[in-house]
Amino acid sequence: MALLKYSAVVGEASGKAGGVIFSRNKGGNYIRGWSMPTDPRTSRQLAQRAKLSLLTNQWSNNLTEANRQSWVNSAELADHQVTNRFGEAKNLSGFQYFIKMNLIALTLGEPILLQSPGVKLLPMLTSGSVAVSATTGLTITLTYDDQAPFNSNEAFIISMSSSAPAGRKPGTVKVLKTVKDVDDPVVTVLGNVLTMVISPADIAAAGLTLTTGGKVAVQTRITRTDYPWDALTGAVTENSTVAG
Repeated sequence: MALLKYSAVVGEASGKAGGVIFSRNKGGNYIRGWSMPTDPRTSRQLAQRAKLSLLTNQWSNNLTEANRQSWVNSAELADHQVTNRFGEAKNLSGFQYFIKMNLIALTLGEPILLQSPGVKLLPMLTSGSVAVSATTGLTITLTYDDQAPFNSNEAFIISMSSSAPAGRKPGTVKVLKTVKDVDDPVVTVLGNVLTMVISPADIAAAGLTLTTGGKVAVQTRITRTDYPWDALTGAVTENSTVAG
């Protein structure tokens, strides 16, 4: 469905309407014809569709009315707003919030939440940086404010792309590792600075390649196992050149 933003005339449009696609790039707004996309049915796509099917079935058949209402109530909170393609804060429906939170829970290997957990404390980032090396692997450094102490429920979803040749954009990221608490061996905590190091062997085991001089995309999502929501802190996303 197309998303339109009006002023005196239509000022912004995004999405699909009929046979037309509205989009924008660095050159400005543009319109193109829609064509049927290919469906490569990769293992990753099939796994995601299976999760969506499972969660939809849970919402329809396993949740009580009180369960569903808990998600509706939580979705209406300002803490659970998401940002659309125009940069506007919007509230999800209860069903959408249930799906979004439980997709994160399943990615972390946690059980499906039938009842909304409400709002819990998440540590707030002040900065984040990424370094990638073909010899030492991936190093992620996160610096926090001092308002929220680290706790055993803190979790991270680290996603990464394979190397793209120099001068080309990195491809799509895939989940490389989930870190379910700050006691994980890849984690080092010093004051309000948390560092995670993923070895080249672990990167290769995930089916990703590192080539010196190439570009990779890295995304780190910050959440909790008992509150699988990442919109309050956002994600640290960075394109990095692979060092030797």
